[in-house]
Amino acid sequence: MSGFFKRIKQCFYDPEFYEREAVGGGLSAALKFYLGICALLALICGAVFLGMRGTAINRFADRIIPDTISAYPENLEIVIHNGVLKTNAPGPVKITWPRA
Repeated sequence: MSGFFKRIKQCFYDPEFYEREAVGGGLSAALKFYLGICALLALICGAVFLGMRGTAINRFADRIIPDTISAYPENLEIVIHNGVLKTNAPGPVKITWPRA
């Protein structure tokens, strides 16, 4: 992995890097490096996105969990046995969600 980060540094600071990689490494090495850069950028973008959206996700979860629990009928029992869903209520059950 340290070789990968060394190559990233070289692609910014070593002008001959691309010529060396194109001539010496071949297509498979160039594609491997390109996909590695794409994966690294995806991880960085994902971390930034989660950092920005993390608080909004937490606020949403803090609100939706109590709303979901309060919308669930008290006496309703739902059981899944051998892939078959059974309830203690006759007919279809309708759970109404509170409006936001």
